[in-house]
Amino acid sequence: MTNTELAGAIVRLRTQDEYDGMFGKVCGAEDGGETFVVKHRPITFPHRRNTTVHCFRKQELEIIKS
Repeated sequence: MTNTELAGAIVRLRTQDEYDGMFGKVCGAEDGGETFVVKHRPITFPHRRNTTVHCFRKQELEIIKS
């Protein structure tokens, strides 16, 4: 899947930290396409409507819906 096709995709994060298993939406790319900006719910208060963005590598993203 190309970087353009990945934009807007719903993903599950597969990391070795507290973000593992969270869902998010890809909203951009950084570092020349090496990392992707993912918008997700905050860890401390996941029931709140506000969102947080972090960068993740492509191999840390499991595509749920593109």
